[in-house]
Amino acid sequence: MTETIPRVSLKALRTKPESIGTFIDSILSLPPPVDVDSIIQGLGVPVISSTPPEMGDKLPDELADALIVDLDSMRIDSVLELGEEGARIFMNRDNPPTRQRFTLAAFLYHLLWASPGVYVRTSDGYQSKLKSGSMDFASEFLMPDAWLTQVLEGPTPPRTEELAGLFGVSPGAMKARLRNYYERVFPAAEKPWRELGIPPRASLEEAERAYLDLIHQHRPELFAALPPEYGELATRRRGDIQASWAELQLQHALRLPGGIPFVETVPSLTEIATVLKEAHALISTRGWCQKVRARDGYGKKQVRFDNERAGQFSIVGAVLRAAASNSGAGDIAMAVIAKAAACPASPESLQAWNDAPERTRAEVLGAIDAALAFSAPKPTSR
Repeated sequence: MTETIPRVSLKALRTKPESIGTFIDSILSLPPPVDVDSIIQGLGVPVISSTPPEMGDKLPDELADALIVDLDSMRIDSVLELGEEGARIFMNRDNPPTRQRFTLAAFLYHLLWASPGVYVRTSDGYQSKLKSGSMDFASEFLMPDAWLTQVLEGPTPPRTEELAGLFGVSPGAMKARLRNYYERVFPAAEKPWRELGIPPRASLEEAERAYLDLIHQHRPELFAALPPEYGELATRRRGDIQASWAELQLQHALRLPGGIPFVETVPSLTEIATVLKEAHALISTRGWCQKVRARDGYGKKQVRFDNERAGQFSIVGAVLRAAASNSGAGDIAMAVIAKAAACPASPESLQAWNDAPERTRAEVLGAIDAALAFSAPKPTSR
């Protein structure tokens, strides 16, 4: 690989910005894992193995005074000294190689585009003066879209850990990159897979491993000593992770063609089955109607499905009445019925199916029975 790595001085690149594009194109074509250390040294920038105390001594007084944490307790990961004539990088020799590679890729961004100065990265996430785009650049540089697409297009997508090894990054960085990739490439129905950082159609076992790993990383006690906004962010992220896992469990159980409908709170299979049973009871014991969602007990007047005088229900009206305040369970119950009835999963389409001239109450009740069978818990595939 080293034969293909371009060798050009950093000063030459920075004094001729038009040549940076050519340089970037040449390094983006390199196969993974990219040898970012050789690329930086090819620019004439030394990468010096160091320790946190030694790197702390490199900080100018004004930068040390501006840090929001105590230098004695802060673990410095890396320092970039960028001057008009050249640069030096100091790396914490105790850091894992994957973290060192990611940091070097972020510093490459600064070498090419940042103003002269001292740039610091610490183990607790503090980054002095690091430009916001540097981390995105590092992620895209080490894990390019073109290579991701190539390895993910196979019939059996590799596991996240295997991808991390291929690209020479940490599993955490790989998951974050996959979430970003899936969000841009795949439709909204595949959001829960993206949220957990796993390929769509991954097994439920892999989804569970990703879920447990992410939940462990967002334990409340890990953020107790940080400012409140960090804890609030972690709590929201934990909620998103839990919702995605619940949604994937439902998707595995129900196997809805269009995925689970968007709901604010993902219900359990038990909640969905309860709604289906109650909707079945409403139609079988009170009555069934067409053209509207509900009529009075005499079948003469249209009323709201939640009106106490409602005595006859369409399949949509019965589900809405049964769901009451649990709209999420109602939405998914209708999607399961639509699967059983072989019609599009929307209230309008299901109402149209209900209103077909040839439809009978027996068929409507049969569709709900079939939906109940779909929603019965199924064993995990092994």
